[in-house]
Amino acid sequence: ALVSVALRNRHIGINLYIASQNMKAVPKSLRCNTSLWCLFRFANKKIILNDLYDEVSGFLDPAQFEAVFDYAVADDHSPLVIDLTGSDKLNRLRKGFSERIVIPGAQ
Repeated sequence: ALVSVALRNRHIGINLYIASQNMKAVPKSLRCNTSLWCLFRFANKKIILNDLYDEVSGFLDPAQFEAVFDYAVADDHSPLVIDLTGSDKLNRLRKGFSERIVIPGAQ
């Protein structure tokens, strides 16, 4: 039922927020249709990075993803926000919701 509602959310006029400590516990159909990720500091960052890398592999390599994650979550209560709603890859990464993260050498 959750997957059905999540995949039809635009058509029924709702937004969903799903919180999880295990990304692979969220069904793949939901992960593939997620448009906004908020990643907070976690005791074992390798788990988070490995679980989510597939979702961002089109515009970050593993070393860049780890560096961006470390930078974004360095402050208390500051998430790495990955916004996949637009086509502009240069504006997808943010520290919190306000500070844009620029990847050196990105086109």
